[in-house]
Amino acid sequence: MNFQVAYSKIEKIPGWFSIEDAEAIFPLILKSKKIVEVGSFIGKSSMFISSFKNITCIDSWTGMNKKLLTVGLKCEEDDYYDFFKQFTFEHKEKITTIRSLDKEVFNNWSEAKIDLLFLDHAHTYDSVYESLIGWKPHMQKFGKIFIHDGNWIQVKNAIDDSKINQLKIYKKSVFEPILCSWDN
Repeated sequence: MNFQVAYSKIEKIPGWFSIEDAEAIFPLILKSKKIVEVGSFIGKSSMFISSFKNITCIDSWTGMNKKLLTVGLKCEEDDYYDFFKQFTFEHKEKITTIRSLDKEVFNNWSEAKIDLLFLDHAHTYDSVYESLIGWKPHMQKFGKIFIHDGNWIQVKNAIDDSKINQLKIYKKSVFEPILCSWDN
């Protein structure tokens, strides 16, 4: 599958993963073997990534009723995992899901080292900082961390305070993702 076909398949999925985000992460996807996404919402970016590679998606799939309403969706029981399954059904064999907060996962991670970690979960200082530090021992040498919403002050402060190497800010995207690595 090529880039344009993959992006055209996700355009109608509600969410905040722009074509500029896809263009930024696309070369990283192609170079990566083990990809983990933390904060998958209803699967827009998950579906794009899984067009090219297998992906592990970590999310509790709860607590987002207000966000769902902003994209025209509603769930009665505060469990939006069914939306994720619906929107990613076409690639279900390439997507492994872990229904949990990532801080409950990284302490027990026993899978392969991660080449690409896509962080797009709670945009709070504590969540981002804990994730950066918690996933650090599980990153492949020179592994990349693509952090969405780098223009949120709490996200940016957590990145700065973690002392991770900031390689690039993608200003072309309204969400200004930041590419980082623990290695130079």
